[in-house]
Amino acid sequence: MAEIFRCEAYHSQQVDRAGVLERFIQGTMDVIMATNALGMGVDIPDIHVIIYIGVPRTLLDYAQESGQARQDRQASEAIIIQLEGMDEYSHGGSIGGHHAREGKEVEDQD
Repeated sequence: MAEIFRCEAYHSQQVDRAGVLERFIQGTMDVIMATNALGMGVDIPDIHVIIYIGVPRTLLDYAQESGQARQDRQASEAIIIQLEGMDEYSHGGSIGGHHAREGKEVEDQD
């Protein structure tokens, strides 16, 4: 999936996982393909969009993972893309983007 989006991937089998995360945090990459491992204890304040490929495993997972896009208290979005033929209960991963919706106001839904 990372090849399709032309970005780096962050997952448990990634050899340079720390490097991928550091480049994303430093802003040298605007988009990253990640499994839910990215949401575990990672504090990146300027993520504004989380895109899921497939539905999250649970509602709690969705709440915690999509909450990563709210850390700087700016407008954010969480989008779920369910591909045709994809098992609705499979977990495909998510994509986070720095300033991905810059300039577009999204209504706060607290």
